[in-house]
Amino acid sequence: MTTVHATTAKNLWNAVWNAVESGSLEDLDHFFADDAVFRTSSAEGKGREYAAGVMGRHRAAYPDLRREVLDIVESADGTAVCVEVLFSGTHQGTLVHPQGGRIEPTGRLLQWRAVDKVRVEDGKIREWSALFDRLSMLEQVS
Repeated sequence: MTTVHATTAKNLWNAVWNAVESGSLEDLDHFFADDAVFRTSSAEGKGREYAAGVMGRHRAAYPDLRREVLDIVESADGTAVCVEVLFSGTHQGTLVHPQGGRIEPTGRLLQWRAVDKVRVEDGKIREWSALFDRLSMLEQVS
């Protein structure tokens, strides 16, 4: 299991992405509250399983997914963080939209910007909002 030294929003955000990048998806259950809300640019759901499913789809679509932190703002008490990220990964798996749409693998290296906003309560992620540049991504797979 991935070790988190402190349960700040920044550390939990980082631990989640470390688990995704390393393929340790079983670790995700440890980071999210039972009733965590997870939002993306295209869907919203609730619960650990939903959050793990979203992250698992990222890992399946981009097995070599990597992130570069461009900017980070953290609340003084550590309960909230907002991170601007540049992601890159080779599109090796089917992109599956929460409403059922699919984009088959292209084998292309994709890059896109995103902003993750995370709130923590009682040492677990309570809310995660991920906004990403969907248009840029769609242009790269077309």
